[in-house]
Amino acid sequence: MVAADVRSDSPPRGDHSAILAMEDACFVPRRPDEVATEGNQLCLKRGMLVVVRVDSAQCETPLADAAAGLRSPASGAVRWHGSEWQTMDPWHAGLCRGRIGRVFSGCAWVSNLNVDENVLLGALHHVFQRRAALQREANDLALWFGLDGLPAKRPNMLSSQDLQLAQCVRAFSDSPDLLVLEHPARDLADAEVDRLIGAVLQARARGAAVLWFTALESIVDHPRLLIDECYEARGPALHRVSPVL
Repeated sequence: MVAADVRSDSPPRGDHSAILAMEDACFVPRRPDEVATEGNQLCLKRGMLVVVRVDSAQCETPLADAAAGLRSPASGAVRWHGSEWQTMDPWHAGLCRGRIGRVFSGCAWVSNLNVDENVLLGALHHVFQRRAALQREANDLALWFGLDGLPAKRPNMLSSQDLQLAQCVRAFSDSPDLLVLEHPARDLADAEVDRLIGAVLQARARGAAVLWFTALESIVDHPRLLIDECYEARGPALHRVSPVL
């Protein structure tokens, strides 16, 4: 693999065809070893898969929170369907955030709710009248990912593997426009990773964009994924990675 500094390849300003765009987005580091804090350029259009490789699953970057409008750049812009997150009123930003499915690398659950309640919580906040349909979809996804159904147990009663699968169910539910996947293959068996990749391919086929963070070379090089763009997050900048010819 060969790497190049991506700051020389900027997406067009205010690209309204992009689901998510970062334009020279710089962030104030929250810890000394936080990576990809300067000059970030990303442009995810419909059906695109962008992979960001980090050194380890414990490696922190502001990009996932920034993609969801939860971390503001100190300079530059992060745009959702052409609009800057920072210019949206809270109500509109919440609606837009409801169109993002996410697998979190850190704390992912409300501890005093069962996992099935956690999975449905975000979607029901926006479309409570579709509760029955959302429950059916989430249960079907749970079975497809290999669970026995949506777990009606507290998070601390489930294995890390089942919790990771439940995160995948939540992320893919209700056909999101953007998937932000932080180390989604962690703790999964090979067969479960294959199902995850299948879900990503289906989401891309219907037009969703996918931003996948991983520390696994097996994901970066996976032949089924057909990655559109790949980056390494090391030091303060993202670096584009291309196959060696």
